[in-house]
Formats: sequence, structure tokens, C-alpha cells
Amino acid sequence: MRKAVSIALFLIFFGTSLFAEERDTVLNNVESNLNSEINLNPQFRGTLRVRGEHDFNENVNRFSVVNARAVVFGNANEWLSYQMQVDLNNHGQFRLLDMEARFRENRDLSFRVGQMLVPFGQIQQLVPRMVVFTELPWIVRYMSGSFRDIGVNATYRFRINDFPASFTGGIYNGAGINNPVWSNSFAHSFRLMFGGMSGFRFSLKTYHAENLALEIPTKHEIYGIDFRFFNNGLTIDAEIIRGNYIRAGETMRKVGSFLHVGQLFHTGKNTLKYLEPIVRWDMMGMANNFDFSDANRLTFGLNFGFREFNQNQFFRTAELRLNYAMNFVNENRASLYFGDNRALWANKLILEFLLEI
Repeated sequence: MRKAVSIALFLIFFGTSLFAEERDTVLNNVESNLNSEINLNPQFRGTLRVRGEHDFNENVNRFSVVNARAVVFGNANEWLSYQMQVDLNNHGQFRLLDMEARFRENRDLSFRVGQMLVPFGQIQQLVPRMVVFTELPWIVRYMSGSFRDIGVNATYRFRINDFPASFTGGIYNGAGINNPVWSNSFAHSFRLMFGGMSGFRFSLKTYHAENLALEIPTKHEIYGIDFRFFNNGLTIDAEIIRGNYIRAGETMRKVGSFLHVGQLFHTGKNTLKYLEPIVRWDMMGMANNFDFSDANRLTFGLNFGFREFNQNQFFRTAELRLNYAMNFVNENRASLYFGDNRALWANKLILEFLLEI
């Protein structure tokens, strides 16, 4: 019944029109490639992230290419755009990321079809040229389900007393990227957002899927709240999610959150454009008794920017990042979150370089 109601709401959502709203700058630049001047020629963009890191737990070192992304995007006409994105080297693997077409019905209504980001995660935590830390928050990496999937979604943008808002809903295969599985139950995700990347933003969201691609099919029922504030270089990001993971008749209930604070300082220099000290706390625990002691991490960082930070698009184009992560993990319960890979929760020092071309 709940699935039927969700799908019915989504279909109603597709057929309803709302009042006009000025589009949020970041959504206009990141989620849509439609411009006032139509350019039919494909455009290209690339992102490179390379790092060196030291694992204090095992006293070992390594260099790695975290991302080598290539993006082709453009406009077919005044209402249809497209994006194709691949990661040529994602921790040593090739990954096909985005293959999507985007339709803009009007200033308020847009549709997307193909393989795309599911509207649950925060875009500034997922897009390499927008992320602040060298590592994703734990809840994004281990609790939020699939970042991308194949399906269709729609977004309405509107205003409430001159305050921007949007509602996005989508249905997907539920098995992650590059995996068009047959299923009698589509995954679905909904997100209600107030505000934009600049100033104050708050959103409520949910994601439901049954991942049939796993050896033991697992149902994901995930609910989340996120908060963001950005003004004059000050960034505050926070999120809390609750997830029910059902497999073989057993339910594991987890809760996780993170809080990130940073301040960007412009130097006025020709070479070093800005400095940005940052700090983040994140955690994961069991939701049954709200025991938050299972996994905690404190990350300190300092970012060195060699090109001006784009305040309108929130893109970082040439940056050196120094991060130190201190982990406080209950070793007896670590496998519930990280499996058998101890390196995932090791104390680390990471030096990473990002270049946008």
C-alpha cells in the first residue's frame, strides 16, 4: 500500500503545475546545462584528484588517483540538454557515471531520464569539484544507498513568501549504476528542499529500494534531514539519517550524522588565492538504543586554493588539501559498518591535489 501511494503521489506530481520562481544559482549551473544562449556544440570538463596518504594504524603509505573524471554536456535545443560523465580512474576502476537527458518544461518544471544522481545525497558531498574534505562523510559512503541509479525524476521549483523551495521525486531500478535489473518493485526517492546553496538551506528526504544485485537481496529504507548555511565564506553543513536494512528476514537499524564547519579566507595574493580551515565530526551507531559510540571520527583540514573560489557555482578548480582523521571505533562492532577492511577506519594523514580543467 505504501509503495502504491508513493508512486501515485509521484504521478500526480508529474501532472501538477506550480507558481513561478527564480531558479537557484547552483541548481541552474549544476543540475541543468540549459543557458539563455543556446550552444549546440558539446562542451567538455575534467576533474583530477590525486593523493598521498599515511595509515597510522598499519604504518603504511600509498599514492592513488581518486578521480579522473571526464564530462561531455551540452544543449540539443532550447528545452533539451544532456550530460555524459565517466570516471577513467576511480580508485583504480573505470566507472560510467552519468548518461542522462534533461528536459525543461518551463522555469519551474524539469525532468531527467537515464542514469543520474539519486536526489537523496547532498550534491556538495558527492561532486568532486564541490567537496571540501578528502574523504566523504561516513553516512554518505556507507549508509545512503546508491549515489546513482537508472530511472526518471522530476523537479518543481517554487517560492514560499519569497523563499526558494523545490520538490524532487524519482523512480529507479534500485540496483545502482550500470545495472538495469528486472524487478517487480521500483526504488523511489523524494526530497523537499527549502533554500539554496548560498544562505540557509534545509531539506527532508527519503529513499526506498530493494537491491537485488547483492548476493543476499537487501531492502533499504532510509530517511534523512540535512542543513546547510553559507555566507561570506562561512560554511556549516550537517545531516542526520536513519536507515533500516532488511536482509534474510532480519532488520538492522542504523543512525548516522555529521557536522562540518569551515571558513574561507581570501588572501589577495597572485598564487595562493585563499585558505580554508575546516573541521568535521561524523558518526554511525545502532538506532535501537541510540548507541552512538560504535564509530566516531574527527577530521581536521586545511585547503589551499590556487584559483579563486567560484562563489556562484561553488566549484573548486585548483586546490591542495591537507586532512588528518582521528577515528574512535568499537573494534568489536566495526564489521557492522566497514566489513573486514580496517583501512576504512584507520587514523590517516592525507595530502590531496584537485585540478579542474
